[in-house]
Amino acid sequence: MTRLLWIVTLVFTALLALPASAQEATQAPEPTIASQIEAAATSAEPEFTILYAALQAAGPALLEALSDPTVQLTLFAPTDAAFAAQIERWGEEDFQALMENPQALTFILTFHLVSGVYPAAGIAANITQADAAGRSAWVNTINGQYADLVLDGGTVYIDGAALDPAAADITASNGLIHTIDAVMLPEPRTIGQLLTDPQTAARYELNTLSAAILAADSSVLDTLNEKDSGGFTLFAPTDAAFAVLGEDALEAALTDPDALRSLLAYHLLSGVARSGDLASLLAANQNAFTVPTVEGNDLVISLTPDGAFINDAKLMISDIDAVNGVIHIIDAVLVPPFSQ
Repeated sequence: MTRLLWIVTLVFTALLALPASAQEATQAPEPTIASQIEAAATSAEPEFTILYAALQAAGPALLEALSDPTVQLTLFAPTDAAFAAQIERWGEEDFQALMENPQALTFILTFHLVSGVYPAAGIAANITQADAAGRSAWVNTINGQYADLVLDGGTVYIDGAALDPAAADITASNGLIHTIDAVMLPEPRTIGQLLTDPQTAARYELNTLSAAILAADSSVLDTLNEKDSGGFTLFAPTDAAFAVLGEDALEAALTDPDALRSLLAYHLLSGVARSGDLASLLAANQNAFTVPTVEGNDLVISLTPDGAFINDAKLMISDIDAVNGVIHIIDAVLVPPFSQ
């Protein structure tokens, strides 16, 4: 064996003898989500420059989370063009005000962030399965609100923003990045603000409920606008549901402040229970459980072959997000036991 060949063999043998951890240490670590966004923002052909600036302006906590190699996250990342279009709608002054408000900025940016790793193909498959089962598809964001998922013509939309298949599944050591063509905006209004907005009330056929909230004493609306109490869940009867009560009963309720307050409070839970939370509780309790209302009496939540029910009211539309909770629409008015 020549001296050169002997040296090469010796070196190769020594490398093989190294522990796996030592060999891995010689390899460059895979970049995190934060470093991927930074690299794209500062490249020769920059992208995500506004997103990266927004992440920086939101404060260190969010960038630290995106830099944490021990977590697993999925980021839906709006392009610079997506931000430019949204800034045009907002106006430059409003956008600059937002960039100087870390709390509001974090509220929006965390709506683009999901705990766990969700490849684009998996998202599309889950939407297809939900559609086949007659359910809506959604993903729970770090913000706390749900983002709706839709598959249309082979394109995945998350809260109306199209996922770019050519720029999806950007890998990072702590998750994935999907490029989207619009900025996703979480709901900034409270339950009370949503239900007393004429357009929202008309859209969901909740005009009578809206009128009842406004007819009640101010404590009802104050509660529905409260942001610092841990949130609420409201079961909202439709106009058709109220009509079943009859004009006389409805008029009597609307003109009796105490009865109206109790009636509305019987539709309200302390704490935020979205459809996923309700499904988990149903699965853990043989498809039926009770929950206390703000009024004081319990509701029975059950799952039958005909659907999910709150007492005898069928759940029609779920997960209408508000900044302080969630609204589920039901097809009957829930009457407190003492009123029956």
